[in-house]
Amino acid sequence: MLYFNIFIFSFIFNLLFLFIVKRIINYLSFKNFSDEMQIVQILKQGMVGMSVYTNFLIILLFTNKVDKYVYGIVLGTTIILVMGIIDDVKKLRFITKLLIQFSVVLTLLLFDIRIKKIGVTHLIENAILNIDYYGVLLTVLWVISILYIIEFKKNMENIIYGISIFITLILFSVSILFNDYITLIFSITILGSCLSILIYSFRYPDIKFGHTGIQTLGFTISLIPIISINKTNNPFYIIDNAVILAIMFLSILLPVFDREKK
Repeated sequence: MLYFNIFIFSFIFNLLFLFIVKRIINYLSFKNFSDEMQIVQILKQGMVGMSVYTNFLIILLFTNKVDKYVYGIVLGTTIILVMGIIDDVKKLRFITKLLIQFSVVLTLLLFDIRIKKIGVTHLIENAILNIDYYGVLLTVLWVISILYIIEFKKNMENIIYGISIFITLILFSVSILFNDYITLIFSITILGSCLSILIYSFRYPDIKFGHTGIQTLGFTISLIPIISINKTNNPFYIIDNAVILAIMFLSILLPVFDREKK
């Protein structure tokens, strides 16, 4: 019942958040605030990222004791959100964005939030290897890979909706089969957010993810296995997570191939 309530809360909260921000944008426009005003641009480009960010942190704080892991996740997610907002307002250079993303991963590492042991797959639970500080490199590669794969789908909102929902459904199914309650909680949290964004887009099809939405969504997805590792002592399953990366990567290539055929 708890998991169902979390899903319903995530869905309703995210939907209400988007409608409220839309009303604020309309109010500012009605009051003759120019669309070029930074506050309007921030709200337009950042509303999706802000809704995902707020919803994710509410569930994080509600379901976890506030400790160093929670502090690290809150700080890292906040840096990603602020970076996305700045990137939407004035385009950040690639190297600047990369350095900020590395600083976010460094923030996680400073709070000892990292991959500490690996496994082959959920289906072979006994094949587990402690990798100690080699997990630092794997943590960096995992988070940065997710962020840049999803970044390539900028301006392909329908694909972002679909692939995010599909991945969270996979994580949701795996977490039920193997009793991973942490993955279950955060997969349904992001699933609720994505479904509410999808439904909202039917009413307002001009909604944009912006860099704020893309980076925040990608970062929260990348955090799911890392939170599970640090809260339940589960390993990072190489094959399972490689499949997630492969699905995200293929979701980029397929539209490109379709365009080339046409």
